[in-house]
Parts: sequence; structure tokens; C-alpha cells
Amino acid sequence: MAVALLLLDIGDDAAAEQALVSAEAAIQGRDYGTLVSLAEKLEGLDLWTGATAVYRALLTSILDRAYSPAYRHAAKYWAKLQALSLKASGLMPLEPPDAFEGRIRAQHKRKSGFWAHVNGQRRSDDDDESDQEA
Repeated sequence: MAVALLLLDIGDDAAAEQALVSAEAAIQGRDYGTLVSLAEKLEGLDLWTGATAVYRALLTSILDRAYSPAYRHAAKYWAKLQALSLKASGLMPLEPPDAFEGRIRAQHKRKSGFWAHVNGQRRSDDDDESDQEA
């Protein structure tokens, strides 16, 4: 991620996006302070694939940790990813959007607090502790 930030700073946007996409697994989703602004910057530059990689890291980090206080944010990332999938013509080498969504739905199907946010049934951060399962 540091490489991508440096490349963005020097104006090599395409290389920055490539750095993120080629090392998607290395993006640490817990670094939300940096990642949210990075994703927004990538979106502003129409670098949809790079933004997708960053939002996926943020989303999966929250869900993998079952961090229910951030489910509202995860639902926003979910919506961003759905919007980005309509803009991005080819997310290679990233997992296709349908496969990613299917995997998330299967792996995290029991996180009812998150899905309630996604479906607009919950708008606050007061998720049940029962959603703390892995």
C-alpha cells in the first residue's frame, strides 16, 4: 500500500492501481484511516479496480473479525463495491464481483447485524452481540 501511495503522490496513477491490484492480499483492511481516503482518491481518479481492491480489504477485515460496531461501515463498503462493479469493465486479476459477493454471502451468512445494515433494516451501531460469531 505504501508503494501505491507513493506512486499516486508522484502522479503515476496507473502504476499505483497496478501495485494495489497485484498485491490485493497484502492490503491490511484494519488500516481504515489510510484506506478510506485512498479508496476515495482512487474513485476520484476513475481507478475503479484499485478502489475495488481497497474496499474489499476494508469489508473483509470487518467481517472476518466479526467487528459488529463497524457493520454499518461494512454495509457502506458493500454498496460501494456494488456500484463499482457497474463501472469497472474488467477487474482482473481480482476475483469477479459475482464470485466475491457469493463468497462473502456464504462465509458470513450468519452475521445478521451486517446483513440488516445492507438491507436497510438497521441504521445505528447497536448490533447484537450474537453477531460476534466467526
